[in-house]
Amino acid sequence: MTVAHEMGHNFGMDHDISPTCKCPVDSCIMAPSSSSVNASSYFSDCSLDTLSSALRRGVDYCLHNVPKVAFGGAKCGNGVLEDGEDCDCGSTTTCPNSCCIAAECKLAPEAECAEGDCCDLNVCKLKKMASECRSALNSCDLPEYCDGKNPSCPADFFVQDGHPCPDGALEAFCYQGTCGSRKQQCQFLWGPSADDSVKDCYSFNEQGAFSGNCGYRQDTDQYLRCGPNDITCGRLQCNHESDKPVFGDPSTIYSAYSFVRTKSGKDETCRVVRTTIAGTGGRRKADPGMVPDGAQCGNNKICVNAACHNKTAILEMVSRCNPEDCNSRGICNNVGNCHCVSGYGGVACDLPGFGGSVNSGPASTNAFNPAMTFLYLFSFAFIFFVFASVYFKRKRGFWLHKRIWSKLRVLLELRSFNLIPVRRAPARPDAHLRQEELRRQSFNAIWNDNGGVTTVRGEVLHVDASRPHPFGFSSLSNFSQQNMAPISVTNNPKTSQKQQKIIQEQKALVKTEGYDTGKSSSSTGSDEPPPVPPHRNATKTSNISKIDVKSLAAKFERR
Repeated sequence: MTVAHEMGHNFGMDHDISPTCKCPVDSCIMAPSSSSVNASSYFSDCSLDTLSSALRRGVDYCLHNVPKVAFGGAKCGNGVLEDGEDCDCGSTTTCPNSCCIAAECKLAPEAECAEGDCCDLNVCKLKKMASECRSALNSCDLPEYCDGKNPSCPADFFVQDGHPCPDGALEAFCYQGTCGSRKQQCQFLWGPSADDSVKDCYSFNEQGAFSGNCGYRQDTDQYLRCGPNDITCGRLQCNHESDKPVFGDPSTIYSAYSFVRTKSGKDETCRVVRTTIAGTGGRRKADPGMVPDGAQCGNNKICVNAACHNKTAILEMVSRCNPEDCNSRGICNNVGNCHCVSGYGGVACDLPGFGGSVNSGPASTNAFNPAMTFLYLFSFAFIFFVFASVYFKRKRGFWLHKRIWSKLRVLLELRSFNLIPVRRAPARPDAHLRQEELRRQSFNAIWNDNGGVTTVRGEVLHVDASRPHPFGFSSLSNFSQQNMAPISVTNNPKTSQKQQKIIQEQKALVKTEGYDTGKSSSSTGSDEPPPVPPHRNATKTSNISKIDVKSLAAKFERR
């Protein structure tokens, strides 16, 4: 408890003031005095507020260089998860983690996990796939996600070194997961209104003093001078109206300022800081008061470790990934793979996927589905078009789809949907005469075989006796003439004028020869048919056969 109390002071915590500060138990860690009998493991609300403010100022800067080897060696109960352990509570007797058996460093019954950022300690279950377990710290960092199978968060990955900062910072490239922007680093130290100072301020870095240098050696307590080519990579020179930085704790950070007169005659402020809480190792800079790595210091040159280097030489050992290979749906990470946006995956972000990368885990639980996307868009467009058509029909009086089609036909010069035109033979010049002849001969061709006469539609037709009978009869001359009668068909009310004229001529001839027009031809007692008009062809009227219906029916029955 004493160590925790003193560590609280390192983070800026003061002693708890009762009753202003609230504590869930009788006494908290930052109480002015405590008893070893009733040791507390809780911080008061005052202490937690102070810690939150300190973390926002970057007081945890030195805690990011996690040691690789635990002090005292591997053992159960040291609070470090080591090989052969499922969990480690930090004690073998008590454990606030219900998912872990403290004495054995093993999982409790029915527990899936007890450690890791991808483990839900409330239910001892793995977090769902695509749950973010480590957020991006800046534009050059990449988030990591749980895969739903492992309780630990994937390793920390970031944007490929040498890639321009994705947030568009000027004269800055990504390096080791941070953006080498001088302006952003000044804002981190002095506040959002700070900016990088003029280039003339960096001339102080050649002095090797507190106000300008290329580093500090703790073993000799000396500031290092910058070479002429490295002055823009040394101590960061910022321009800000306030004389107090927002970074760190006032007891661990030192600042200074100076002035420089530019060629235009204007005095510019050059502010610098140095802190004693800078850590070593890891991805964090050793001293946040230095120009960040990745800052541009010339044509194809960047700052690395307070020195200006050729960019090509620095990046020749970096796993290369062409940003164009990610198809504008992702960005290259530090191991040469594409980190894809949500909905895409694959090596080049060209396939439907869950986003993220093979290194950082899936960024979402839903993969991009082209078929469903097309279906949704088509359905929406169809419904919108239907409503629009109904609206135009009611308000304007026309159907929208017909109007659009008529416009398209004119615009695209559409004439027909027949892709292959059908050629038709021209009609014969005497086609109408041939059809009339076939119509007149249709009944005679069926019922007469020897020049018989049939009355059809008011016309007397003659059939050539040389044509064979369709029913196989060789002749009808042996039939009796007692029941002979020409077949008569009622005229159509819409008979043409030509047919009416023929009928009138027939009636006139009958009246001239003494026939009774009021009786049918079968009741006159005459065996001869009505005379043929003079203008008709009667060359074969002498060879006329009459049909005996009863004899014809008897022949059909015998068959």
